[in-house]
Amino acid sequence: MSQKKGFTIKAWNLCIPYTLSASEKVWWEKWLKEKKKATGISIRLMEHLDLVNMLRTSDAVGLCSEFNLTDKTQLIMEERQIAALPVEISRQYDRSLFISSY
Repeated sequence: MSQKKGFTIKAWNLCIPYTLSASEKVWWEKWLKEKKKATGISIRLMEHLDLVNMLRTSDAVGLCSEFNLTDKTQLIMEERQIAALPVEISRQYDRSLFISSY
């Protein structure tokens, strides 16, 4: 658990509209292990299909309606390659705080 500026972070979810490749999964698992050990925060990756499946549940009906996603076929998006950031730029995000209302 991490606490800064009055906020306590217990869990962190990274949501990406993409499915990691095998080599990206290897990198992710290494990064995940290091960050969990350093911070004690529960970290979870939610990839493309995780997000689609979550939006298909009855709990997401209101959200889908709000964003005009009533046609469930719209939830299956074409996967796109995500370019990796150069290391010097990616390090700028190491101390970033992303807040979700989930």
